[in-house]
Amino acid sequence: MSNQEKALTEFMGVVAEINERLDELKGLAEDHLGYSPDGVTWSTVGTAMRALHDIRAVGDWLFKRGEYAEGGDSE
Repeated sequence: MSNQEKALTEFMGVVAEINERLDELKGLAEDHLGYSPDGVTWSTVGTAMRALHDIRAVGDWLFKRGEYAEGGDSE
């Protein structure tokens, strides 16, 4: 197996795991992050905001938006 074929195999495994984790996150989001309406507090809001922040950061990084955009703020 060539070096490129090994890299492709590894890449496909990583992509498969990304899809598994995205499916998990989607299921958790559909279940309101596991919280019942009566259980929501400002701490719960903070938890959801942290998750959203991190998800946005990954999306911005992969799609080269915001600080990751060409000519953006990051150096």
